[in-house]
Amino acid sequence: FTIKDFSLSQFLEDRGLDSQLTDLPDTVLLVLLNRLQISQYLLDNQCTRDDAPYQPQHNGWNVDCPSTVSLPELTDNTTSCHLSAECTQLTCCTDVPLIKRSIQTSIKIDPCMYTLEVQIEKLRINISLVDYNFGKSEHFYLMGVVRIDYDIEDLVYKRQFVVNVNLRICLESNRPCLIDIRVLQDAILSKSVCQWKNNFIDPEFSYSEFISKEFSLVSGASLTDDQ
Repeated sequence: FTIKDFSLSQFLEDRGLDSQLTDLPDTVLLVLLNRLQISQYLLDNQCTRDDAPYQPQHNGWNVDCPSTVSLPELTDNTTSCHLSAECTQLTCCTDVPLIKRSIQTSIKIDPCMYTLEVQIEKLRINISLVDYNFGKSEHFYLMGVVRIDYDIEDLVYKRQFVVNVNLRICLESNRPCLIDIRVLQDAILSKSVCQWKNNFIDPEFSYSEFISKEFSLVSGASLTDDQ
């Protein structure tokens, strides 16, 4: 948390409210979201679990991916997720009644551009997979309140990713999180077929210029294995 040892219970008690209160007055809720420093990152239009892309759903999932993917049941009735037709984009909507919000999270792996995008509401990071440390547990947090923990394995020769994703929403620094959901567990996601006729990622890329700058070689020279 941006506020060390933050506690919602203590926050409420400091304002003369019941620490077990579950229906927060709008004025208190506004102060809470500002105190947690997440207001500026919340989407103007909340996601809706009863709308696209989360419907129709079964066990909390709307799956457009044509491949068979083993997905855990989302049975806590707080979260609905969508797996895209490309099979490598996951988008979830989680209802958090205590703060009267629905929170959108997503992970998108692009096997053609070789990039990873992780997003919580408006907060987003883009990561190159060229030198990515596959298999390592990674964390992406929105001020410690909304947390995405994930790890990705790249099965290069099988053209698949193995992905684990855990989603948590926390309002107490020293107590269990309010919501804690395993969204993907060793899910095998097939890589989409790339359009090899697309332009270079770097539209100005020149092999001759590259080997000249990097290795002081002339045009037409061959690279060694080390190069």
